[in-house]
Amino acid sequence: MAVLTVEGRAVDIGASDLTVRDPGFEEVVESWHARGLARPWTNTFHLGGPDGLRETTSGPLRWAAPAGLRSLVEDLADGIEVVRATVSQVGPGPRVDGYDASAVVLASAGGGGVGQLRPQRRHNSSIGTPGGVKLMTCP
Repeated sequence: MAVLTVEGRAVDIGASDLTVRDPGFEEVVESWHARGLARPWTNTFHLGGPDGLRETTSGPLRWAAPAGLRSLVEDLADGIEVVRATVSQVGPGPRVDGYDASAVVLASAGGGGVGQLRPQRRHNSSIGTPGGVKLMTCP
């Protein structure tokens, strides 16, 4: 979720929109909309080729975020406790430094993913290492 600010305006340089297919996620998006964090964008795109625009195609409604999609991730993460620690080992299970976790996500501070084990449920704690690698766990 990379965002640059250009002339005072947020510009998504990663993902630029999102769609809703799940009723539970629809509730989240409606909450963002009600709070001004997300807005409907479009469901139609123009198709073009060497001779210019030919036709339009429609699909699901796409949503945008005035402050960039990162602002939506930050909203979801609100209230998550962040603890800084050095992680030396992530193993099967998954286990982090000898402790069981139901999910582990490793990501570099620069946006490139280091690795991911799929979550069984939403995480409730996060650990960031001094070297810039962030680890989120589910006990």
